[in-house]
Amino acid sequence: MSDMLAAASPDIHARVADEELMFYVVSARKLMVLYLVTFGVYGVYWFYKNWDRYNKNWPGAAKAGKGIWPVPRALFPLFFTHRLFARIKDHGSIDPRVKAWSSGWQATVLLVLSMVSTKLNIAVGRSEEMSIANIFSLAILIPLAFQFLQVQEMINIGCNDRLGVTNDRLTGANYAWIAAGSLLWCFTIRGLLIS
Repeated sequence: MSDMLAAASPDIHARVADEELMFYVVSARKLMVLYLVTFGVYGVYWFYKNWDRYNKNWPGAAKAGKGIWPVPRALFPLFFTHRLFARIKDHGSIDPRVKAWSSGWQATVLLVLSMVSTKLNIAVGRSEEMSIANIFSLAILIPLAFQFLQVQEMINIGCNDRLGVTNDRLTGANYAWIAAGSLLWCFTIRGLLIS
């Protein structure tokens, strides 16, 4: 029992410095809260942090001209998601769960759901009254969040922090995003109820 507590405790857990991790480790709880409360905007930050960590810790990045630009890769995930997921799999492939993970399929599912979400948001923006698209545009956040959660599990396993305890606490910036997102959710729900 004490071994289980020691393994789960962030104070006792053998940590690697946050900046030394190959990819962005975050707990499932924190990922889900931030993704859902920000209507998925946290996904852009998630892509950025993963590419930024990879760029900083990839042995080839130190060579002149070999660095990657995390910002464009975060803003245009359509072109880079398959590469990112393949690199996550390569990094953690020593673990049988990561080795068995179908990174290409996961990337495709995430991108298809993202494109459907974008189309629904465009449909909602063109309509002046509530439609079924409003409900679906919100509902699709849940399967999208679960796609990110599955990938995050592979990242956490590959970085030897399966539960993401090194990044489980909410920061002041996280609370600011939660407050802004909660306010937006209130307005959204109010708008749905009034329509």
